[in-house]
Amino acid sequence: QFGHKSLAIVFIIGLITFLLWASNRMGGNFQFYLVVAKVSALIGICLLSLTIFLSLRLHFMESLFGGLDKVYKAHHLIGQITMIVILLHPVFLIIRVFPNWILISTYLVPGLNIPYTYGIVSFFLLVILLIFTLVIKLPYKIWHLTHKFMGIVLILATWHALVAGRDVIQYPIVRAWVLMFVLVGILSYLYMMFFYQLIGPRFNAEVKDVRTRGDITEIKFKTLKKKMNFHPGQFVFIKFLNLKKSFEIFPFSISSSNSEELIRISAKKSGDFTSYNLPKTNVGDKVYLYGPYGKFGEKYLFEKKDMLWVAGGIGVTPFLSMLKYEDLSKNNKIDFIWSCKDEKDVIYDKEIK
Repeated sequence: QFGHKSLAIVFIIGLITFLLWASNRMGGNFQFYLVVAKVSALIGICLLSLTIFLSLRLHFMESLFGGLDKVYKAHHLIGQITMIVILLHPVFLIIRVFPNWILISTYLVPGLNIPYTYGIVSFFLLVILLIFTLVIKLPYKIWHLTHKFMGIVLILATWHALVAGRDVIQYPIVRAWVLMFVLVGILSYLYMMFFYQLIGPRFNAEVKDVRTRGDITEIKFKTLKKKMNFHPGQFVFIKFLNLKKSFEIFPFSISSSNSEELIRISAKKSGDFTSYNLPKTNVGDKVYLYGPYGKFGEKYLFEKKDMLWVAGGIGVTPFLSMLKYEDLSKNNKIDFIWSCKDEKDVIYDKEIK
């Protein structure tokens, strides 16, 4: 679902960008290598802006792709395509002038030509960031830090296009089209970097109960001022204000029902934060809940079909929320399989039964 829609969006943006550029070049001299180099740069900037936009956690994007997890997969896929498209720009510029090593060095070596330097730095920075994302498995904290440079890549690439790309300067329609994407991308970058935690879908909450059950830390929250309405199967991002890593937010599935007074999460000790920091949470601690997000439980909510539910280990949490959903009009037959590696992890057996 997310793959087909992602490819369709990429194709439409690429086609429109090419047609806008070609319509302004009618009657001009079309050199294949030059056409690919110029158009790939314009399309690449548009797609890079789109990739940043997809990180916004917007609910209408969830509906389009079928859940925030699918939006992130689309973000990942379009990011890979963006890398390939942008790579075409310097490759075809080099092929076009080969073996003129003076021009080739201008395209590859920073500092020889200032307008080109913006593009060179932007390209190499993008390559490094995508290698960290796609090839090297980094700890989450470092990976998240590298993504904060993506907006700088977009700004440098746009400035390169404005000062070195004559087509963007000469053709108002092309310039307006590209700058529209750039504006959306930069605003998206600034929003996620500086404003999401301030003005995003935030609920103030307080910790009311903390329990350690084997390798599971179970925490219950009570929202303050206003109630958070969520569907079973959804999740939230949580910022723990009293913990050392309070500057980060972490996603957790909700394992309670919307009809209950308290919101419950259950986290297994599997990483640095969940193993060492989360268990230090105390009753009375203040937190921010962002959300809710996710479409995981929608089929259960809106389709009267027999279903098979399969959960592994701590993956049971969204199903706990769904099991507590009461709708007398529903008469689904549900077969539920929950598998755990160790018997001590089967802590919700009685609750499920």
